[in-house]
Formats: sequence, structure tokens, C-alpha cells
Amino acid sequence: TLLNLKRIEDAARNDLAWMVTERVATEVTVGVGLEDRNRVKFDISIVADDRENRIAFTANWRADAS
Repeated sequence: TLLNLKRIEDAARNDLAWMVTERVATEVTVGVGLEDRNRVKFDISIVADDRENRIAFTANWRADAS
């Protein structure tokens, strides 16, 4: 559901917030969406030293939930 996606996105953003707090990065953005049934796609952008690094991966929600 959309609420679950929002919770997943918030959790990922909170887990990566230390990078900005510790000045490892100047900006971290997180986006999530459903790629397929039981598959969540993460799109993460980390800006450090004026360079943007993008990371995208898909997690199998059903396998990770057990």
C-alpha cells in the first residue's frame, strides 16, 4: 500500500541521515516504489564533494519479511 511505501521510504531516509549529520555527504535523497508484486525499488542519491552518486536496487519484500 502507499502507506507502507511511505514507511519504507522514511525508514531508509532515517537510516542514511547519519551521512549528512557526520558530514560524509551534503545531501541524501531516497525514493521508493513498487517494481512488481512483492518487489520494492529503491532509488538513492548521495551528494558528496559536489558529486552525485546514484544507487538503485530492488528488494524482494516477501523474502526479506520472513
